[in-house]
Amino acid sequence: GGYTLSSLLKIRLDQIVTLSRDIIGLDNTTYNLISALEREADFLYSTVETYINDASKEAVHKRKRYGKQ
Repeated sequence: GGYTLSSLLKIRLDQIVTLSRDIIGLDNTTYNLISALEREADFLYSTVETYINDASKEAVHKRKRYGKQ
C-alpha cells in the first residue's frame, strides 16, 4: 500500500540498473545516461499521474455541481 505508479517504476528501474551494472559491468557514462533517463521517466509518470488525479477531481466536482451522481 501507499505506492504510486511512478514510485513502483522507479524501484524497478533501480533494480534493473543495479543488476545490469553487476552483470555486464556498465561504465559510468552508460550508468549516468540510464540514470538520467530514469529521472525523466519518473518526471513523466508523475506528471501523468497528477493529470489523471486532477481530471478525476474535476469530474467529481462537475457531477456535484450539476447534480449528477
